[in-house]
Amino acid sequence: MRYLLGIFLVFFVLLSYLNADNNAYNANNSSDKLTTQSTQATQAVQTTQSLQNTQTLAAQLQDNTQSRAFGTDLEPYPRSLGLGYTHSFMQADSFSISTVGLALQYTRSAPKYRGIYQLHFSHSQLSPTHSTKQATQNIAQEALHIGLFSAFDIGFANSEKGGVLLGVEGGIGSGIASQANNAFDESSLLLNADIGYVLKLGSFRASLENLLIYPYLRVEQYIFLPHSKFSEDRFDYGLNGILGVKFIGDFRRIDWWVNIGLLSDFNCSGNGIGVLGDNSIIYDKDGISNGFLSDIGLNLLNNRAFALQARLSLNYALNYYELNIKGSLVGVWQF
Repeated sequence: MRYLLGIFLVFFVLLSYLNADNNAYNANNSSDKLTTQSTQATQAVQTTQSLQNTQTLAAQLQDNTQSRAFGTDLEPYPRSLGLGYTHSFMQADSFSISTVGLALQYTRSAPKYRGIYQLHFSHSQLSPTHSTKQATQNIAQEALHIGLFSAFDIGFANSEKGGVLLGVEGGIGSGIASQANNAFDESSLLLNADIGYVLKLGSFRASLENLLIYPYLRVEQYIFLPHSKFSEDRFDYGLNGILGVKFIGDFRRIDWWVNIGLLSDFNCSGNGIGVLGDNSIIYDKDGISNGFLSDIGLNLLNNRAFALQARLSLNYALNYYELNIKGSLVGVWQF
């Protein structure tokens, strides 16, 4: 009996020891799990914070990235669709031309590149200003016009002070005349190019950080091809040379620019009138004419979803006594 009691006592002590050791192991295991979970949670928080910091930095970099070509901040929506009203008017010594129409516009932009594509529908009318032989011949001349126009600006050789800007424009247009042998019964081609340097004034003075200046040299050329095989002029070609400077103001809600320049018009193929693919009115006479030009542009209500773009341009050819005015108002949806 004593032996049985001793064996039972030894067995109880051994069982108690094993149970205590198991409890200690479980406690250590639970502590390790809690430590692991705490470490994982800390790592998750750090990873989330790191990701948020990276996203914030990327957003800041995106907001601070500037398009050299247009002097505006790169918006998170690099594409836009627009619908606008266009009106061009030209006054010569004995007649005037008025063109009114609608324009559809698509824009694609990037930090160093921007492309604009436009489709124009317009109605043109030529009216005599006083009784002359030419006015009598040109009376009651009207036409519908369809035009395609595209412009591409590419910036390169960028630095903190600015960068080089190269611009290329092209367009085609066609007039649907109301009668045969109409002055607008023709097709047109245009090809323009300009190059200059966009200088950031903020690199010289902090108070001018939103202003840019763009001196440039520009060449414009166009050709009109009459539809009628009986036309006296098989084609009408012209060439313009422009030396100008453009001032750009880049602000959050309102962007503006002012362009002024001197021009020389070289007419290479006789007299002619017409409307180009971008709804510009052209009037040529023999010889060379000098003049000046000016443009004013505003981007109003310039937020992330909608912008209202207004533009007014004016040029005057001294030898032709020609005043040419062009304006547009376009509502743009940015996405």
